[in-house]
Amino acid sequence: MKPRVIFLSGSFIVFYKPAGMHTVPLRSEEKGTLLNWALKSFPELGRVHGKKPVEGGILHRLDEQTCGLVLAARTQCAYEALCEEQRQGLFVKQYQATVKKRSVPLEGFPPPPSLPYKTDFTIESAFRTFGPGGKAVRPVAQEKIPDKKTLYQTKVLKFSLAKNQEAANTDETRKVICSLTRGFRHQIRCHLAWLGWPLTGDVLYGGEPNGSFNLKARAITFFDPDSGKKTKFKIS
Repeated sequence: MKPRVIFLSGSFIVFYKPAGMHTVPLRSEEKGTLLNWALKSFPELGRVHGKKPVEGGILHRLDEQTCGLVLAARTQCAYEALCEEQRQGLFVKQYQATVKKRSVPLEGFPPPPSLPYKTDFTIESAFRTFGPGGKAVRPVAQEKIPDKKTLYQTKVLKFSLAKNQEAANTDETRKVICSLTRGFRHQIRCHLAWLGWPLTGDVLYGGEPNGSFNLKARAITFFDPDSGKKTKFKIS
């Protein structure tokens, strides 16, 4: 699939990014990203001073193999307002993933957190880089982090955990819905792998190789910087 515009206003744009495309250039000379594509029709995105010069008005990144919704600001004023929403935890991103049970623990992971057997729960940790070139990350358990500001939360909204250990170890595939307000690189992928449920196809975190992994940014919720009204965009 190709990138496309989901919604266009005077102050922001909601894009769809397909899997296999970087959100923004990792280097100034890189081409073929969502931002490069968007700048052809919306050059004003490049005039916004973002977190890094190569990011323009893009508010958040998706991994290369993650598809879904990306929010961008068309003006500096809108960008600053939306960044403030991010700092206050008012910008909510919701993801859909397909996961498969893994019985063998992955290297570098601490013991998984004890979670209640219910349909919704929160995974919380800090992160550290891991592996050759720091390509992966690993969770750092909450009790080892003195500064709680470094903790990142993944809320699992729909995931029916098994009611007993025997059922929990079965080799099954499930759909999971997660949300977060503040994200770290590979956060959802790492947190689900920590629980023993890596994304299908995500070999970096223990998933079985089957092409690209299945993770979609399916919804974003924020307050319109012009009207102040709560706004939500969702794709199926």
